[in-house]
Amino acid sequence: MDSLWLSFPDPTGGTGTREPVRRYLDGRLTREVLDDVLAVVAGLVRENPRGGELILSHRDDTVLIEVLRRTPAGPAVTSSASGHVHGAHPAGTGSVVWVEVPVPASGHRPAD
Repeated sequence: MDSLWLSFPDPTGGTGTREPVRRYLDGRLTREVLDDVLAVVAGLVRENPRGGELILSHRDDTVLIEVLRRTPAGPAVTSSASGHVHGAHPAGTGSVVWVEVPVPASGHRPAD
């Protein structure tokens, strides 16, 4: 597993996260899964008006998206209709919000 770590100063600063995320995952996922990950990242950045840090980790069957934010933790772990598991927990003076996007076997791009 390897990771990408990016800072964003506020939700508008988060617009700069799209290209680095796309480059990091280029060649690893199908377009459908990549679009799903990009949508989740955009939503998490928008929900954090005070800015934060974005950490993206790719594993064989999952992309883990974490946002370290400067506000207290929100809800506990839940699953959504899209199959994403997500949650939040306290971290220092802020919190971490995370989402796991499943990568089905058909969601991987074949190695060249």
